[in-house]
Amino acid sequence: MSVEFIWGVPKNTRAPRKTNVEKYPDTPVLTMLPTPEKGGGYKFELNKNLVEFLGLELNGEEMVSISVSPQDDTYVARLAVTTGVDVDQYLVKKNSSFSNKPIHQHMVKLMGLDGSLENEFIVKYENTSNDMKIYVLEFIAPIVEDEVVETEAELA
Repeated sequence: MSVEFIWGVPKNTRAPRKTNVEKYPDTPVLTMLPTPEKGGGYKFELNKNLVEFLGLELNGEEMVSISVSPQDDTYVARLAVTTGVDVDQYLVKKNSSFSNKPIHQHMVKLMGLDGSLENEFIVKYENTSNDMKIYVLEFIAPIVEDEVVETEAELA
């Protein structure tokens, strides 16, 4: 009796590689990841469209800053590219992300965000101030999948 050995993993049984699909390919979006487990980073991710929209090169030397300020009866978050400006800022890494615990916690608290979820923001140009382009962060409300929505036809 002859036994044939197969060394390694045969090529036809390997799982296909996952392709990373952008959730918002045509919209500049900043994603605030959930509050991490103990010891994790408080991370923000910029999608490809946002990197282009802000004109970032992802060279590991660019800085951004976030402002959360009162407006009417709520709080509004704004983003600016602040490389070379003397403000509290965060280094955008080559993987198009930055981390900062204080601003993460500040946004959750003041804006009433759910820190256990990904919080996503559409980024829109607002104005220019002190030679900095200011962008407003518009919260994208999460979709509740368990919620039943009645259509007009069902109500008739």
